[in-house]
Order: sequence, then structure tokens, then C-alpha cells
Amino acid sequence: MNIQAFSMIGAAYLNPVATPELAAQMTGLNYVVWYIGHVFFDAKFMSQFSILFGAGILLMAQRCEATGRSPAGVHYRRLLGLLVFGLIHAYFFWSGDILVTYALCGAVLYPFWRCRNRVRLATAGCLFLMGSLIISLTGLSMPYWPESELISMKQEMWQPSTEMVDAEIEAYSGPWWNQFLDRARMTFEFQIVGIPMLLFWQVTALMLIGMTLLETGVLTGKLSKRLYAIITLLGFGVGLPLVIWGLHQNESHDWDMQYSILLGTQFNYFGSLLMAMGYIGFWGLILKSATGQKLGRLLAPVGRMALTNYLMQTLICTTIFYGHGFGYFMSIQRSGQALIVVAIWCFQIVFSHCWLQRHRFGPAESVWRVMTYGKPTR
Repeated sequence: MNIQAFSMIGAAYLNPVATPELAAQMTGLNYVVWYIGHVFFDAKFMSQFSILFGAGILLMAQRCEATGRSPAGVHYRRLLGLLVFGLIHAYFFWSGDILVTYALCGAVLYPFWRCRNRVRLATAGCLFLMGSLIISLTGLSMPYWPESELISMKQEMWQPSTEMVDAEIEAYSGPWWNQFLDRARMTFEFQIVGIPMLLFWQVTALMLIGMTLLETGVLTGKLSKRLYAIITLLGFGVGLPLVIWGLHQNESHDWDMQYSILLGTQFNYFGSLLMAMGYIGFWGLILKSATGQKLGRLLAPVGRMALTNYLMQTLICTTIFYGHGFGYFMSIQRSGQALIVVAIWCFQIVFSHCWLQRHRFGPAESVWRVMTYGKPTR
């Protein structure tokens, strides 16, 4: 999903027809790539990763307690390290950073590692619904906003003018300092508005769900094939039609900002959680087969180096698209972007295997562990 945020103007991620040029490209293979990305990937894999991050918080707390370390000390040092990584990443490299969000959401979750699962799930449900309520009420209020505010929002986030598009292209096609000035502004606005209004509620809820799924054995492969199949069918059977219907509604409204920017996201908001559960059921199902276990062994090193690979994708993509590198910003259409994604996936699978044959942890993970424990650990 992030490839379009690296390679295109910011509005293109939210609105695929943000400019006449982008609208003209939404045909044929470009449309197919965008459609598949939105339906099967957008928010679904972020949801899975947030669920796994929450499970990781619980797992680390349990391990610390078993080895006599202070779970609270390790937890907060770990998240402080992640926050440092995120701030450097967001301001100096790419404004689409998610690490700051994870650090802030994870910071409020420590008390929940000892809670019962029903408390976690009840809290997760309230948080998830609160996120939807904030978005929905804000969207419903838009017809009553002053015209000047609507125009400003449209130009900033949804359908920028030709002059604004040209300015963004010039910034990211130019030297690093020009990029930094624009990126710092976008990052700051997102962190003070986007995180508290949009992501905090959703991501924190997903992390609590992750804790519950770990304790109930869903994430550790303890369920039967039948139960994983049921989770898969329910998740995709309900979530997939919901996401597709939401996409149809946005298209039927011609991607009008007053509908699509907030209200039009709600089908995917709920559908992504259901589809994430469907994916989790699917992974649990296939990993019980011999073929699935081979696939797991192929991909496991990438997961063990998740932070390194995430940051590496930024370095690779900003080099490809930004002015300090090859300068292909707004020059490669969505079908071409998909080829770059596959190439990066293949490279990172090979790189992760090669690195972990010689080292126990990825380079970013090693630094993170020093920040967490105060010294290298084995």
C-alpha cells in the first residue's frame, strides 16, 4: 500500500482520482492494481500487524516476568526506542511513518497485559466504535462547515489545485532540504490531528484484540483446522462484501469529498477488521499443512526483521522516487508500481535469509534491543 504514498502526491492515497491526470490513468491494469490493493490490502494488513504488535506486548511482558525482569521497565524503554525510530523516520525520511503511532498506542496498553480477555475485548470494542463515531460525526457535520473550510480541506487533502500539485512535485523531485520542509509540515499535522482523531482508537483496539488472540491460542496455531476455517469464512464472507460495497458507494458518489473522505471510509473501517480476522484464520489453516509450513519457513526471516525491512523499504523507495535519488516521483503509474513492490519483496526475502544466517537479529532490531535492555542481548 505504501508504494503509492512514496511515488505519488499525498492526495492520491486517499483519492485515486485526485487530479485529472490520475483520473485518466484509472483504467485497465492501473485500475485492477488499485482495486486489488484497496479491497485486499488497504487497512487489512495494517490491522494484522497491529494485532501482532499487541500480541508482542503481552508476550514480552510474560517473558520478562518469567525471567525476573521488570515488565514495565522493558515495555516503556522498548516503546521509547520505537518512538525515537519513528520520529527520525517520519521527519527525516518519510511522512507516512506508522512507528510513532504504534509507540503512542502501545504506551497506554501496559495495564491490560494482566486483564482478563473479556475486559480487553470490551475495551477494544469501545475504542473501535469511538474511532468510527468520531469519523462519522465529523463527516455528517461537513455540510454545515463554512465554505472556506471545505475549499481549504479539499485543496489540502483531496483534490489539490494544479499549483499545489506542481509545488509538491517540485519539492519531492528536488534536493533533500526541499523535501524536509514539506515533509515536516505534513508529519506534524498528521501527528497532532490524524493520530488522535483517526488512528489512535483503531490501532489501540487492534492491539488489545491481539493480546486476546494470543492468550486464546488463535495466533499460536492451537486451534483446529475446522475453527480456523470458520474464522476464515466468517471474516471474508462478511468483510469482503462490506469492503466491495463501500468501494462501490465511493465510486457512485464520484469520489465526492463530502462523502468519501470520511463517511465513505466506514465500510473499509469495519470490513478491514473482519478481513484481517479472515486472513489470520487463513494463515492458521494453511500453516497446518506441509506446504504452508514451507511457506512459513520462507517468510519467517522477513518477520524476524520487520523493523529493518520496514525502514529499508523507505530507503529503497525514496531513492527511487525522490530528487536525491532517481527522481521518478509521479512518473510511474500504478501498474508499474506493483512491479516495484514485487521486486522489493523478492529482494527482502533473500536479504533477510542471508542476514540471519550470520546474525541473530536484523540491524535495526539490534539497535532497538540495545535501547530496550541497555546492552546487546543474545
